[in-house]
Amino acid sequence: MGYRWANEDPQGAATYAQSLPQGNSRSALISSIASQWASKDPEAALAWAKSLPGAQSRDAVQSVVSAWANSDAAAAAAEMVLAVERRCSSEPGLVGTVGKLEVPGGAINVIPGRCEFSIDVRSGSDALRDAAAADIRTEIESIALRRGVQVAQRTVLEAAGVSCAPALIEAWSESVQRVTGTGARRLPSGAGHDAMMMASLTDVGMLFVRCGNGGISHHPMETLSATDAEAAAQVFRDFLQHVRVSP
Repeated sequence: MGYRWANEDPQGAATYAQSLPQGNSRSALISSIASQWASKDPEAALAWAKSLPGAQSRDAVQSVVSAWANSDAAAAAAEMVLAVERRCSSEPGLVGTVGKLEVPGGAINVIPGRCEFSIDVRSGSDALRDAAAADIRTEIESIALRRGVQVAQRTVLEAAGVSCAPALIEAWSESVQRVTGTGARRLPSGAGHDAMMMASLTDVGMLFVRCGNGGISHHPMETLSATDAEAAAQVFRDFLQHVRVSP
């Protein structure tokens, strides 16, 4: 009863606890109230704990700090990030990225009360991506419940995967073969391209030119050799000369 009361109305429970006679029951109830109150409003709980006399204040403050530490938003977020990594590394063709993670107003000696992070889940299969996203949302809720933190999730963008037109893939492959004498390597693209938008209007196909410097792309360290640039230009010209355009 005391636990439920402390969770629903900590101020009322605190007033009642202070009216009890000195003893173990009063001390236990005060510690319980401090812990429950700290999970909802740590600043108010700490202020109340400090207002108590003597040893009761010390014990209540300890309960508040302990509950606050167990409700560390950054630690909970770290576990959620690992859950994303674990789920998205379990199946080929599935990629999960936490590209943004921050503690607003954080300080080196303050237990984080809030943490914000982004999750990006991609796959060539919409069904595979959606299943992973649903599992991640469920796991995040489970971690939040276990750690005693509140969590809010919102979808910023959801876009269906787009397949290139088979005829254009073949046309590009034939051009690569004619120009370079070797077969084209076919690969999916995890990045969002203008082709995703154009696919609603017409067939799309893409030619990728390899990046130097270990394949780094969309980065100042990205490089492209003159030889590869020339080969790409020749392939593009050959493609335009041979592609069949349907009316």
